[in-house]
Amino acid sequence: MRKYFAFVVVILLNLVSNAQTLQSPNKQLQLRFEIRDSIPYYSMEYKNIPVVKESKLGLTLVNTVSLLNGFVNKEQKTSSFNESWHPVLGELKTIVNNYNELIVTLAQPKTQREIFV
Repeated sequence: MRKYFAFVVVILLNLVSNAQTLQSPNKQLQLRFEIRDSIPYYSMEYKNIPVVKESKLGLTLVNTVSLLNGFVNKEQKTSSFNESWHPVLGELKTIVNNYNELIVTLAQPKTQREIFV
């Protein structure tokens, strides 16, 4: 029974690790990115209301390799940024630049191509 439970936990962790969720600093905006069947998908919600429903991420190109499928997730990095600055002109005295960032490096092993999203 313990072996079965450990196996289920490993599978669930693998499924969770394939999907990446990123929230805005105020937690009102949420982005989800994942690769399923070698196809990248993304979706976005604002205050738990879908703004962008689950969509495929890719490009159809003429006379070259497709950028629609065949992807693997090579690397993911998240970071946060928070700064304030004072414009010379304008209505606001201080502008706050505060965001969370997700950088995903995708690779197409069959084409030896890397894509940064």
